[in-house]
Order: sequence, then structure tokens, then C-alpha cells
Amino acid sequence: MSVTDREKRVSPRVAADLKLYLDEQGEMVEMQLANVSLGGAYCHSPRAIEPMTKIEVVLELPAEHGVQTLRTEAVVVRAERESACEGKDLPSYHLALWFQRMSEEHRTHLMRYLGTYDH
Repeated sequence: MSVTDREKRVSPRVAADLKLYLDEQGEMVEMQLANVSLGGAYCHSPRAIEPMTKIEVVLELPAEHGVQTLRTEAVVVRAERESACEGKDLPSYHLALWFQRMSEEHRTHLMRYLGTYDH
């Protein structure tokens, strides 16, 4: 990562092995989260999504009593097709997301989650 990339990030990213869902008009498409910050996330998706596309995402965070579900709008800022891997039949895509319009309640839950990691 270059100095310029680090300067663009307001919030540090934390590695996370969590589920993130793309809500396509009620159909939930499962994606795999690689890392997350207050500003966005990096994930693996079974679907290609063009950069600058606004999407609705649902993030499931572990909570004291089960799972805390966060719903927010995000913008795809980068999309790359994953290199072909032996044993993979379907293509996969790497997406960088920028969170938009997250409610204060959900932002607070995300801050608490991120604060549990020693980074």
C-alpha cells in the first residue's frame, strides 16, 4: 500500500471473517467480508458490480447476545475479477465498498465491534 492510499483512509481497516449480504430487491446475495472500517469494507462477491454503483448491504456482527444486523447503503468504489483458481467453477470478484448513510445506531455498533480488536 502506498503512502497515498494510507492518507486516503480516515479509519483503519480491521481483518474480519464475517458475512455481508447484498440486498437486491429482497434477494440476499451472500458475500465474504475480508476487512471492515467505519468508512467501508473489502469483500469477495459472486457477482460483478460496476464501480460507482449504489447498493444496499447487510452486515452481521457478533454481539454479546447473538448477532447485530447492520443495514446501510454503500457505493462500489473498486471491482476486480479474482484470478482464476484451480477448483473454482464460478468467478469471484473483489469489491471495495464505501459506506453511505449509515444510521448513528448502526455506526455506534460498528465502532464497538471495531474497538474489540487490538489494532
